[in-house]
Amino acid sequence: MSSVGSTLVCGTVKNLRAIFIAAKQCAPAVVFLDECDVILTPGSGDNAADRNEAIRDFQTELSELAKQETEVVVIGATNYPGRLDPAAAGRLLEKLHFPQHSSIQ
Repeated sequence: MSSVGSTLVCGTVKNLRAIFIAAKQCAPAVVFLDECDVILTPGSGDNAADRNEAIRDFQTELSELAKQETEVVVIGATNYPGRLDPAAAGRLLEKLHFPQHSSIQ
């Protein structure tokens, strides 16, 4: 599966669950969430409950992986680490920062 985000949050939650189920079945596996801030940034206003549901589901899936000791590695990449929900970001064991270069050589 190549896309987690959905214009409907229930689609995002469903896609997240499907990705983690597939990863567990295919373990050892790597789940790479590019631009993870899209699904791991808390919502506000009208979409707060839906966005927070996606974050809770992500946290639940990571907890399940840890309990089951499955060989699944989850990697999230973002250009905006400050936007991530602190509890969700805290579930990721390692954080690496790669500074942005001002020019390409």
